[in-house]
Amino acid sequence: MADVSRGERTFKGQCTTCHTIDDGGANGTGPNLHGVVGADKHVHPGFNYSAALTEVGGSWTYEDLNHWLENPGAFARGTSMSFAGLRKDPDRINVIAYLASQSPDAPPFPAPLPAAGEDEGAAAPAEGEEAAEG
Repeated sequence: MADVSRGERTFKGQCTTCHTIDDGGANGTGPNLHGVVGADKHVHPGFNYSAALTEVGGSWTYEDLNHWLENPGAFARGTSMSFAGLRKDPDRINVIAYLASQSPDAPPFPAPLPAAGEDEGAAAPAEGEEAAEG
């Protein structure tokens, strides 16, 4: 489960060196991130994005934000963002929840994935196979 307050703490500790998040806030070394969730990539007014990021189309989905925050250099090879990434899943999940809380037009959160080992009902046997007994 995402924790917005932990995400805010992680954001303040890891991201505010380069980014602001206040509505109408100025760009820093990186763009202001208010309203980023669901917004088109590389369109924040007044920010000069790297060519690597301008080549990545679409909007900032939860999945794309997760990949970007995990390893920006792998998501957009040649990006000018020097941040190595947030390697821990909970840190990324919490930061994304915080970003969503600061994005008035953020799409709804996706349904959570089942926990490891959790059955969503027994898997149906493949065509031509019988269910295993056990």
